[in-house]
Amino acid sequence: MVVNNAGFGQLGTLEELSDEEARKNFDVNVFGTLNVIRNVMPHLRKQQSGTIFNIASVGGFIGNF
Repeated sequence: MVVNNAGFGQLGTLEELSDEEARKNFDVNVFGTLNVIRNVMPHLRKQQSGTIFNIASVGGFIGNF
């Protein structure tokens, strides 16, 4: 099993975020998730089983649902 729980949020309104801040957030939250899955898939395929559990958004912070 892989628990994919990397990510972060940013405070502030959209117009307050620079392109650099928005790209960094997207890189971590989207491409970080994709990269973990890409790297673990060969192992899961080899053992012909496994689970990937992605925790996103505030769910990873609160965890009460």
